[in-house]
Amino acid sequence: MNNITAFIESGLLELYVLGIATPEEEEMVEQMALLNPEVVKAMESFSDKLEQSAMRSAIGPPDMLKAGFFASIRALAEAEEEKKTWQPPFLNANASISDFSKWLNDPAFSSPAVLEDIYAKVIFSNEQLTTLIVWIKKGTAVGST
Repeated sequence: MNNITAFIESGLLELYVLGIATPEEEEMVEQMALLNPEVVKAMESFSDKLEQSAMRSAIGPPDMLKAGFFASIRALAEAEEEKKTWQPPFLNANASISDFSKWLNDPAFSSPAVLEDIYAKVIFSNEQLTTLIVWIKKGTAVGST
């Protein structure tokens, strides 16, 4: 038996592939792999066998859980797409409160039950613009009129 065969059969390659080799063992394996294609081939072989074993032993999620997971992903993607179409108009001299009825009538954008002085909720934000709906309690410095 030559030194390469003994090294391959030592168990160090398996420790390395499993990620449990010591730093010194890792260095030794990496050096041997640089010098000997047989070492690389043995590591790849062990890695492939390990993966095949894991795949044979794998237990998939219950169908109900899997269906719920994919439904959640679809719902999140749809919500993100819907958000893109919810860009409010720019405020200008001709803007009116009805331009923002889509947000004002949405329960997700309602003021808190107990309003302190000022409450703001972001309804849209991107790199160029942030739009908020702001509720101001009557009697505060800015809401006294």
